[in-house]
Amino acid sequence: MDWQEIFHWLYIAGMALGAIHFMSLSRNPRGVPKYEYLIATFIPIWSGLAYLSMVLPQGDLEQGKIAVAGQITHFARYIDWIVTTPLLLLALSLTAMHYLAGSTPNQRVRVGRVSFWVVAENLFKSPTNISQPGNVAVESWLKSPQYRQNILRPVFTQTGVGVWRTGNTYYITQLYLRP
Repeated sequence: MDWQEIFHWLYIAGMALGAIHFMSLSRNPRGVPKYEYLIATFIPIWSGLAYLSMVLPQGDLEQGKIAVAGQITHFARYIDWIVTTPLLLLALSLTAMHYLAGSTPNQRVRVGRVSFWVVAENLFKSPTNISQPGNVAVESWLKSPQYRQNILRPVFTQTGVGVWRTGNTYYITQLYLRP
């Protein structure tokens, strides 16, 4: 067994563990639709099977490999990428879009499997074409009684900031929590 084959077997084991992990998460989805777990489970299963085809012998030429100009090419790897890359992008977009409409900070933090005692957030949508959207967001939050209270409340021990830009508009979120 050469090093390449050992790495392929390690990759296959990692993909199996990943599939098992997503299957176990799907038993307690915490508001995440089942189809998202199905996609997340299918990706490592497919990828593991593609790499498995590269290490299992099949006749003169191993399955998942083909001789091209005297060299062995792993075509199963490219088939794996063709199938899993769009699925990974789909899974990422579903994750990003699933909780935007009508969700609360409590729901989003719970889905992230973060334990917390108290949570709050400040939101900001910038006017177009401003040069310092971060400064404008903080100034705006300090003028709002609710957002100012979130900033100044001593109960919060952790914070995180997210910034999303589309065109010339910035969306800024600051999340506050105490585990």
